[in-house]
Amino acid sequence: MDQMEFQIFGPLRVRDQAHEATVGGHLQRVLLGVLLCRANAVVPAHVLIDAMWGGHSTEGTTARLHLHVHRLRRLLPRPERLDSEPGGYRLTVHPGEIDAERFETLLEEGTALGPHDPDRAAELIRKALDLWEGPPFEGLDVPHLVDTAHRLEERHQVALQELFTAELARGRHGAVLGELAEQVRRHPLDEHLHALLMVAHHRAGQPGRALSVYHRARRHLREELGQDPGPELRRIEQCVLAGRPADLAAPAPSPRPPAQLPHQAHGFTGREHELATLDTLLRPDTSGPHLLTGTGGVGKTTLAVHWAHRARTHFPDGQLYIDLRGHGPHPPLPPEEALAAFLRALGVEGASVPTGLDERAARFRSLIAGRRLLVLLDNARSAEQVRPLLPGTTTARTLITSRNTLPALVAREGAHRQDLERLTPERSLDLLHTLVGARTHDEPGAAAELAERCAHLPLALRVAAELVNTSPGQPIADLTEELAQGQHALQVLDADGDEATSVRTVLSWSYRQLPPEAARALRLLAAHPGHDLDLHTAAALTGAEPARMRGHVRTLLRAHLLEEHTPGRYRMHDLLRAYALDLSQDHDSDDERHAAAQRLYRHCLATVTAATEAAHGPALTTRAEQRCEDASGHAPAEDRPGSVPPLPDAATAARWLEANRADLVHITQHAARTGNERTAVDLACALRRHLSLGGHHDHALAVHTSALSAARALQDAAETATAHRCLGSVHRRLGRIEAATEHMQDAHTCLLDTDLDREQLLQLIQLAVMNLFQAQYRQAAVHLHRARRRADDLGEAGHEIQVGAHAYLGFFLHLLRRDARALDHLTRARALVRQEEASRVDTEAITGYVHIGLARPERARAHFELARTMARERGNRFVQAWVHPLALAYWALGMREQAFATAEECLAVALGSNERLIEPSARNTLGTLLRMDGSAREGLAQHRAALSAAQGCSIRYCEANAHRGIGEAHALLGQDTDAREHWDEAATLFGRIGVPLDTELRLRMRRG
Repeated sequence: MDQMEFQIFGPLRVRDQAHEATVGGHLQRVLLGVLLCRANAVVPAHVLIDAMWGGHSTEGTTARLHLHVHRLRRLLPRPERLDSEPGGYRLTVHPGEIDAERFETLLEEGTALGPHDPDRAAELIRKALDLWEGPPFEGLDVPHLVDTAHRLEERHQVALQELFTAELARGRHGAVLGELAEQVRRHPLDEHLHALLMVAHHRAGQPGRALSVYHRARRHLREELGQDPGPELRRIEQCVLAGRPADLAAPAPSPRPPAQLPHQAHGFTGREHELATLDTLLRPDTSGPHLLTGTGGVGKTTLAVHWAHRARTHFPDGQLYIDLRGHGPHPPLPPEEALAAFLRALGVEGASVPTGLDERAARFRSLIAGRRLLVLLDNARSAEQVRPLLPGTTTARTLITSRNTLPALVAREGAHRQDLERLTPERSLDLLHTLVGARTHDEPGAAAELAERCAHLPLALRVAAELVNTSPGQPIADLTEELAQGQHALQVLDADGDEATSVRTVLSWSYRQLPPEAARALRLLAAHPGHDLDLHTAAALTGAEPARMRGHVRTLLRAHLLEEHTPGRYRMHDLLRAYALDLSQDHDSDDERHAAAQRLYRHCLATVTAATEAAHGPALTTRAEQRCEDASGHAPAEDRPGSVPPLPDAATAARWLEANRADLVHITQHAARTGNERTAVDLACALRRHLSLGGHHDHALAVHTSALSAARALQDAAETATAHRCLGSVHRRLGRIEAATEHMQDAHTCLLDTDLDREQLLQLIQLAVMNLFQAQYRQAAVHLHRARRRADDLGEAGHEIQVGAHAYLGFFLHLLRRDARALDHLTRARALVRQEEASRVDTEAITGYVHIGLARPERARAHFELARTMARERGNRFVQAWVHPLALAYWALGMREQAFATAEECLAVALGSNERLIEPSARNTLGTLLRMDGSAREGLAQHRAALSAAQGCSIRYCEANAHRGIGEAHALLGQDTDAREHWDEAATLFGRIGVPLDTELRLRMRRG
């Protein structure tokens, strides 16, 4: 038998049926390891030398390599397997001879059987794990082996998780508890391991331990990554809390893998050598990103996208693509925006997208860990732009295109740079023949000259080919001559080289063939500040009707002057955009360009307003919306925007808002930068509701920051206040209470410089609410009493201010345990409030709080239920989560199931919409229910989580309540010393913020 076995798990060994040998000596083990990593392929001598001696080659290094190869050949049971080849060496390995290969085969078979036959799956996976005698290439820290070792270690981790899943499916939860706990200890950031351990504890009748696992996971994730547990862990937590069976499979189907690759270019040809080089990305030993560089128009994106489509089956977990806009007339895409787009493509909901660059990068790396995924970063500007977007897993591959060589990325991240040259003359003719056909054979000389005039750049060749196709009766030679005549009359676009000049020349040649209206459309479309646009936006820019604009778009598409990169959305190559903007400077007056921009802005305002109403229901008309309506209704006919796209239902409107959201943010920012400050303010107001309801905090911060800058430039105190208030609201939702309060204070200060007395007093109430969250009760009371007194002077205009002031004075008194007095204010608020007023929902919720304080559960229930119903109708997620004490009212009325369902729903809403100020109190309510239900350990876990959340947001009232709840739970568990410690801390905190202790806590402390 010719069969051999190679062991790379643990010490390197080689064996056959007759004998076994452990490979000794560092250099011998490195040599065998590299040969095994590239089994059956010729490994160049320089690669082996670099691996064995770290690139320190001397005159005798090649001879020393030969000696080590000779020694290794003598060690092998079948020496003939190690052959010398021209330039290197090949180690022949038969299928199944390497233990790592057998490991992966067994794992794949077991994983495939898991859902159907968990017994057999567990057996196969355990056989795979039995092969694991230690880390791959044990003791060899060599760059050429590290990536393979990391990949196999990740597969080992997958194998353990698949084994635990199979064992749980077999009902052997108790048997794997110890193994699972050990793996969780070793990998504290692996959410799926925590989920497995939670399920095992829950099925073993240990719900308290399951919840403890959840809270340890949450603490690790927050401390290390700045994020909360994902949907799987949160769902299992809710199952444990509700006493329901906890399954690992999510109830909803998992999102489909992202498939974001753009369309492939028609007629791709040549580049066989370049494609083969890109294929090295598919090798398991590949490390570092792959960088594809070259001049503008040389075909980097076309090649990268073509290869990515060809290789997509190697990336079953998805393909991510983004244009980083590194070279063009508009600013490059910031990495935090690119990460937000990737996170949303990977299924992260808007409210759950972190706001900081580092937090987003960490979440991205965590999400794709272990996935076989392709990340295509197109048109990069710098290493700094790319670095946060790099995956942290060896299973993912990154392909980057850039005009720059990005030396820092090569030096620090080990990027492999591949320089893309212009096509050879032969390949240029091949491409022309593919695009044009037999005419190139009829006029070979003219075709060759045409390729030369195009500088052998694919972009220029494609444009030129379309001109040949659209002029079937004109010889290629005539077109080439025309191109030559225009060559010297054009200004150089890029002084660094002739390639861009050639592209510009060909573009000008193509441009001159366009009908006048299509040429004008090209010039005006180039001014669009976003990444891409749809037909109606294009119509708005040009002033054409959508039906006529469709014809212009088709003309530009045929001429390769516009690209439909996804169905119904169009964009330009950055060289073409720069060229078209230059043309616009020459051919369009300032007034014409200004009119196009204004049509775009009015179109965006009108469509955002219509889409928001269709998607989220009608709202009170804002100043921005009123200005938008006025502009649309009274503009001259020729300047009116293209019609609003059809929005037949809420789903269509929501899709439009999501598809255009990033571009609308860029348009708002562009307006603020280019002197269109009023537009920036209006767009921010129009976008506010969709960004808020969708939890798109990153875009909301960007939009309202631009609005703030614009309003300041306008010296418009009222709009400056609005921007500050919106920013304060976003920061509040993110739990950044100090930043939120600062913006609310700035908003009030700005309004003091206006005659808007009503807005001043409404903002004073907003500021008082922030004071209440910060436990600044005296200051809150001052603001609320001042607002109430001044509202008397406003008559009817002060009506809503009176309602809000009385309602929050009631909440202020409730927090200070003066519920009887609080009820007086709330009775007055409820007598004043009108059916349609937004303040009604807050008034009802606060009245519920006061009745809970007065031990009137039936009345509390009525007010809370009404508040919850109104909040759901208005999409008010804050109040939907804030009514969590309704659960305590249900409990007091003997409605156990409704109590737990409500507490869990409120907490889920708070977590799902990132209402961080509500999370601590919602957890305290759930913890109280659990304690009263006899589940002291589970209640303790919730109160501890509440304490952590409250400390993160600096909410002292909730922090004190959490300590009190922890003390209650310890007392139920007979842990009196711990109970007293937390009661003392609660009393101290309540004292610091001026809240008197209730009778029950006083008695407990006295007994202790």
